[in-house]
Amino acid sequence: MLIYGYGIVKRSAINNTKGVQIFAEEHPVLLTEAPLNPLRNREKSAEIFFETFNVPALHIQMQAVLSLYSTGRTTGVVLDSGDGVTHIVPIFEGFAIQHGYHFIILINK
Repeated sequence: MLIYGYGIVKRSAINNTKGVQIFAEEHPVLLTEAPLNPLRNREKSAEIFFETFNVPALHIQMQAVLSLYSTGRTTGVVLDSGDGVTHIVPIFEGFAIQHGYHFIILINK
């Protein structure tokens, strides 16, 4: 697959505007997801990456867990405020505690 920015063009490489090509078949992919993302969405993403892009490996992880890892911690509470929604996610030893999730939908557009 040849990818330009956010669009996909069917070929066999990922290409940026500077002309550097990266072949998807040669690189593992780290994909982030929002809290409470349904399992079906994860399965569909994996199917697309493995069958369409032929990636050798795929890891799907929650954004809040990766944010906490970036601080060198595995336990804590992450407040993730994005476009229209804010998630509050408690994490213990690298695993999100599902019954502790809270989210606030902000409609301010």
